[in-house]
Amino acid sequence: MTEPELRSPRHRLDEPADPEPWLSVIIPVRNEAGSIAEALTAVIRPGVEVIVVDGGSNDGTAERARMADVRIVESPPGRGPQLNAGAAVARGSTLFFLHVDTRPPADFDAIIRRVLASPWVALGAFRLRIDLPGWPIRLIEWGVWLRGLLFRMPYADQGFFLRAETFRRLGGFPAIPLMEDVALVQRARRLGAVRIAPERVLTSGRRWRSAGPWRMTLINLGCRIGWSLGIAPERLASWRDRLSHPKAPASNLSHSPITPITPDAPATDSRSQHAAQSLSRDP
Repeated sequence: MTEPELRSPRHRLDEPADPEPWLSVIIPVRNEAGSIAEALTAVIRPGVEVIVVDGGSNDGTAERARMADVRIVESPPGRGPQLNAGAAVARGSTLFFLHVDTRPPADFDAIIRRVLASPWVALGAFRLRIDLPGWPIRLIEWGVWLRGLLFRMPYADQGFFLRAETFRRLGGFPAIPLMEDVALVQRARRLGAVRIAPERVLTSGRRWRSAGPWRMTLINLGCRIGWSLGIAPERLASWRDRLSHPKAPASNLSHSPITPITPDAPATDSRSQHAAQSLSRDP
């Protein structure tokens, strides 16, 4: 079977390759040239529309994404506005919001179908695995699982998926610099159930490695408590950025490779293989 020819950016935007995608994967990016290839290879497959929402990259991220069969959308920076911009052009009846440094299970599309098969489910997410060794990280993962079990409160790095109709009813993500994921989940719980699939996504450990696992966990907890107390998200974002003291730009994953999830490595059909080979070349 011959590999499909990559279309030009104009063709991709005007005549997407999948005429009727049921699922739209929306990935917000800003200066992610070092990680975009791996992120796209993990999600490109038949029947799935992939939308990359660029928030003003200046490192060639958008150019590298254009080498694959995906849609490119430009947006003002900010995770909430970028995710909303991607959802506004999505053609799938189901939306999957995914961070660029998070890898879903190989059969993520089948899992999403299974979870959303229940009409009572308003929003779904995956369990979390952090790409770092050590018992403190395993303990943090367990805490995330317990939070989901007791409070049905996943965070965005676990990957959110929901029906497009539900997303519109929720009004999208709020345009705030922090806690936009918590706000969306809180709204979703008023409409129906929040279900966390037992399968795991694998997310980069760069934040925990940069700030330290306990410090980063306390910062996240402090932000969550501050949100509950009504502290402005802008103030919380400033506080978080000041205390986390990243050692490298948060947008650069080239020094933080993600180990593939085992044993379920992402499927590599001819389309994803071709995208990976194209993306591996310098623009």
